[in-house]
Amino acid sequence: MKLRLIVAVLAPLWLANCATIVEGTDQAIQVVTVPSGASCALNREGASVGVIDRTPASVTLSKSKNSVEVVCNKPGYREARNHLYPGFQGMTFGNVILGGFVGVAIDAGSGAMHKYPPAINLVLSPKRFQAPKKQDAYFDNRIPSVRNDTEEGNRAIVRECSIAEGQGGGCVSMQKQG
Repeated sequence: MKLRLIVAVLAPLWLANCATIVEGTDQAIQVVTVPSGASCALNREGASVGVIDRTPASVTLSKSKNSVEVVCNKPGYREARNHLYPGFQGMTFGNVILGGFVGVAIDAGSGAMHKYPPAINLVLSPKRFQAPKKQDAYFDNRIPSVRNDTEEGNRAIVRECSIAEGQGGGCVSMQKQG
C-alpha cells in the first residue's frame, strides 16, 4: 500500500521532468540564407532528414545525438555548408533526481535528451564578381559578420563548458590566452 502511495505521488513529478514528454522528440529548425531563395538539403549520417525548397523556411527534425549537415545552393552562388550540432537537454537531469535512470534511458533512446539550435544561417558567396574591387568590397563587408559569428560561437562553447562543469563534466579550454 505504501509503495502505491509513493508511486502515485512521485509519478507525476517524474513524468513532468521527462524531456521526451515535455520537450518531445522532434524540433523545428529555421534555415535562413543570404541571399534568400536557396534550396537546402539536411542530412544526418548520410541520410536525408529534410529538404527546403526556398529559404527562409522551417523544417522539423527528429532529435538525435548526431549532427545534421545543411547544404544550400542557389544559381549564381557557391554552395554553402554548415552543421547543426546537438546540445544536451538539461531537463534530462530531472529524471535522475526524480525518476531514476529509466527516464534518462527513454530520453536517450528517443533523442529527446538532445536539442539542436533553433536556427541556422548560411551565407552563399557569388560565384563571380564584375570586378576585383567589387570582390574585395564584398569580402571586406563580410569580415565583421564572421568575427561576430566567431565570438558568438566562443561564448556558446564557454556556456556549454560551464554547464558541463557544473554537472560533473568538463571541457578543455581552447580559448586564446592573453
